[in-house]
Amino acid sequence: MKSQQDEVLRSKILGAMLRKTRKESGKSIKETAAMIGSTSGKLSAYEEGKRNISLPELELFAYHINEAMDNMSSITRPYEYSQMLDVMFGSFCLGK
Repeated sequence: MKSQQDEVLRSKILGAMLRKTRKESGKSIKETAAMIGSTSGKLSAYEEGKRNISLPELELFAYHINEAMDNMSSITRPYEYSQMLDVMFGSFCLGK
């Protein structure tokens, strides 16, 4: 049986992980809350360990943060010059 202290510690650890991950992805609390269908206040409470995040919200958080991290890595990985131009302008320009 888990004690109250165990639950509080779990919430604080998970909250710290959520905040660290969100910040590494470059997302604001407001942006991230909107992605998971929540409010900034609730997300802040999750990150501070004051409230437990639901499993559906956690799954949405993981999905959207992973998507953001993938997008960032596609921008920051090493490229040849021509590849970089393709990545930068390929989605909105007709040719280089």
